[in-house]
Amino acid sequence: MSIQPELKTVLKRLKLSGMLATLPDRLAYARKEKLDYAQLLELVLSDEVERRDQKHVSNRLSAAGFEEECTLERFDWSAKIRIDKARLTDLFGLHFIERKENVVFCGPVGVGKSLPRQLPRPLC
Repeated sequence: MSIQPELKTVLKRLKLSGMLATLPDRLAYARKEKLDYAQLLELVLSDEVERRDQKHVSNRLSAAGFEEECTLERFDWSAKIRIDKARLTDLFGLHFIERKENVVFCGPVGVGKSLPRQLPRPLC
């Protein structure tokens, strides 16, 4: 299904042009599942919220200047260091913040407790 130019204009004016990428698929899904208007609206708005959240995270990661993105899913559990997986998983869940606890990483030299400090980039 194609999107009418008038709708594209309205979405752009409301700064909702991100919906344009998924709207045809969502309309087809709504027809197939016989969603009512409120359900369709909730679906496309939820998509937009998710898209914006992902964009904000991506922008923050880019602004932070990390050399690479490290995630729990990509953590090397086979590394030759002893680590409590359950404790690390809890730590990555950030529950210590709610409990108002502090976190200290300690261990021998060379096990990856700290990230290398990146030098500022030259302006020219």
